[in-house]
Amino acid sequence: MYKVSVSIPATSTNLGPGLNVLGLALSLHATVEMVIRNDDQLRITVEGEGAPYLPENLDNRVLRAAIRVFQRFESGPAGLQINISNQIPWDSGLGAETALTIGGLIAANNLIGGDLTREDIVSMARDMGAGYANIIAAIFGGLSICSYDATAHRLVYHSTDIVPMRVVVAIPRFEDYHGQQVGLPDLVAMDDVIFNLGQVALLIEALRSGSFELLSQSIHDRLHQQNYTSQMTGFDAVRDAAQEEGAIGVIVSGKGPALLFMAENYHEAIASTIQRAFNAANIEVDTWVLGVDRQGMLVSVVE
Repeated sequence: MYKVSVSIPATSTNLGPGLNVLGLALSLHATVEMVIRNDDQLRITVEGEGAPYLPENLDNRVLRAAIRVFQRFESGPAGLQINISNQIPWDSGLGAETALTIGGLIAANNLIGGDLTREDIVSMARDMGAGYANIIAAIFGGLSICSYDATAHRLVYHSTDIVPMRVVVAIPRFEDYHGQQVGLPDLVAMDDVIFNLGQVALLIEALRSGSFELLSQSIHDRLHQQNYTSQMTGFDAVRDAAQEEGAIGVIVSGKGPALLFMAENYHEAIASTIQRAFNAANIEVDTWVLGVDRQGMLVSVVE
């Protein structure tokens, strides 16, 4: 038996002012395991989050990623077992789809002894719809910083470690939330662009140095967050209640509805306050207190 197991962290992108630029790896994980079978059968098992969206057939995201690798090398096992265990809530803004895509690519590459580079993995994951900030954060862990030049088709990225910290993640269950960018203009005021550029630079330094005072001053955004929070029933009341409990700010994770509440202390109390505030608006919500994943993907191969 030959078995490959890949663990991939959840990711939060944008981080306030860092639209399509910043990504943070978090300590929820998806695990993809591939085993070469002794027969010619395909078997897929799925447990955890997103099971309804991961069918046990050719439409499975992990299998589709694996097939791309097999086709690239014109090689693949006659029989294959895929086991998926996922902690990351689906379609929530925490990168579950990206994590499983990367897991499928990397597991398949290791299973057949392929020689895909990390740049190959990044390119293939992007071709399957994943965002660059999600991809880099999931692979390397910590904080990812990305810049893509669409004209030159060139990606520049850097992954940097940050101090240990925890965040409160909340996923409210809105009936009518679709993560749409409502009224986001093609042209924006130069003052707002300059403001966000300064905020991104300060935010990176705050995360690297562990300065929560600087973090509280550098997570503000003028370009896109309002387009998401305006679709969230009870958001203002929840934000205010969390800040009264000790949160220094809240940002939308990716396109939401997941929210990241930044705080130096009192994380459990803040999570309870968020629960009560959303419940007061008749909104159900799930909360976690999560650390930052500083390792990124982990690969295990057993012969």
